[in-house]
Amino acid sequence: MQIEGILLGAVWFAFLLYVLLRSSKAYPRTLIVVLFSVKVFAAFLLQALFTYYYTDRSTADIYRFFDDGMILREALFAHPSDFFRIVFGLGLEDPTLRTSYFEVMNAWIKPFDAGLYNDNHFMIRLNATFALVSFGFYEVHNVIFTFLSFVGLKWCVDALLFKSQDRNWALTMAVLFPASLLWLSGGLKEAVLMLGIGAALKGMRASTLKEAFPSVLIASLILLNLKLYFLAFLLPALLSEWMRQKRNWNYWAMTLFWGVLITVGIASAYAAGFDIPASIAQKQHDFINHVNEIASGSAFEMVQLSPDYLALVLGIPTALFTCLLRPLPMEVNSTPEVLLLLENILLWTMAVAAFLGWYRKRDKSLSLWWVLLFTIPLLVLTGWVTPVFGAIMRYRAPALVVLIISLSPYIRSLWHHKEQIDVP
Repeated sequence: MQIEGILLGAVWFAFLLYVLLRSSKAYPRTLIVVLFSVKVFAAFLLQALFTYYYTDRSTADIYRFFDDGMILREALFAHPSDFFRIVFGLGLEDPTLRTSYFEVMNAWIKPFDAGLYNDNHFMIRLNATFALVSFGFYEVHNVIFTFLSFVGLKWCVDALLFKSQDRNWALTMAVLFPASLLWLSGGLKEAVLMLGIGAALKGMRASTLKEAFPSVLIASLILLNLKLYFLAFLLPALLSEWMRQKRNWNYWAMTLFWGVLITVGIASAYAAGFDIPASIAQKQHDFINHVNEIASGSAFEMVQLSPDYLALVLGIPTALFTCLLRPLPMEVNSTPEVLLLLENILLWTMAVAAFLGWYRKRDKSLSLWWVLLFTIPLLVLTGWVTPVFGAIMRYRAPALVVLIISLSPYIRSLWHHKEQIDVP
């Protein structure tokens, strides 16, 4: 960590906080100042962790993408045409680009690459672009990425809730949830992913196509390049919610429509020659091999998936158990496992509180149902393929934060039981 970078990061912090305050007039100013400050502070703690404790920059995502972005930034001054070709993805098959840049970088070429798309490229390009205003200081990137994540969280809250009191609670819970502070801050994929999810939900709630277009454009740019499967799970859930509102559907009709959309998506992938079970099984296999190479401290044994739909279906209970309940107390042997255990206790405490709030109000709205249709498949996928407890905490964070925002009115209702729950 460099003092010049911290000082320049402080300037960017002040500017972006000003932007947030100007665009968040529906929220108390003090709340925005405190929450954004806490989130930026957490991002710098994460940087300190990967600077002074986990010192191998080649395996730390916050530095891998940043360092590769700096390599790409240098191309702007030495070979401008190479810079723009790489940033815009033009002629990447050129062997000169591979030998001069890609093989020099740590993260451009994945050691285990399924071949569908490489989300590392998007993060490297983003870092190279931000480097044009950061003067090569990671601290500035830290603040910018954290700002993008905060905006995404706020957009999710704005789209999912109506009442200002509920929004204040939800934003506070979303920002301060442990995985959100730790993994949705700084230069990680999940921080940018949060902006993409927020933009998608913001576009869904827009009243006109003209109003929705910028949000949909941002969401498409991020989700298509970063985490395509988030988009694959989000679209059927959003379409199901849209049809529910248009036709006043019940749970069964909404779920049936969602199931039809998922089936059509699977059939389309099969027709295009993409074997979904084989891809998921290969992802798990590659993850296990990678963990064995780096000897992760929070890794655990998991049964390898067979590349067929029956194995995936039968593995759903185990995947959810792994993703939402493990590690068990007797499995805790490292700091990441302690953090995940404590977060699970907090998560299930919040779930019980939300259920009690829902039961007390006898809420019959279906506004939460589409969120479950979106988040549960993401949690299942995480449980299927991830053999590291620390990685589970990170990968499930965006889905859990969206779920927590949706549950927050029910949790709040325990303290304000006379108020009517009001959600979209």
